[in-house]
Amino acid sequence: MTVEENDEGKCFSSKIRHLKKAEITHSKMITCPDIEDYLAPYKQPVMTWYKECERVEWRSSISVNTTHIWIPEVEEGDGGNYTCELQYGSRLVRRTTQLKVTGYTKYNETLLTPYMSLVHYDFTP
Repeated sequence: MTVEENDEGKCFSSKIRHLKKAEITHSKMITCPDIEDYLAPYKQPVMTWYKECERVEWRSSISVNTTHIWIPEVEEGDGGNYTCELQYGSRLVRRTTQLKVTGYTKYNETLLTPYMSLVHYDFTP
């Protein structure tokens, strides 16, 4: 097991967070990684999820349960750091996953379609 100090002002260490990628408009499941050893058999764990170290009100389409977050249609704003937190005896066990959203760049208005062809829109006045 690797233990690192949290980054200053954060609830996680950027040195040991997991990385996931998701494409806009596709679905994505974010799981609480490497948590199995802390789950007691026949006992429902109490897991708390955070985004950027803060409790958030998830939009209605997002499903949050004990071990994962399900995003049925990824949006640009879904990118960021997702932290799961489990009380294990007198300790808190945390795992963080960084979600990088791909497929759309607002700087040049380039969009990757679900068929992975590149479409470029030129907004010249």
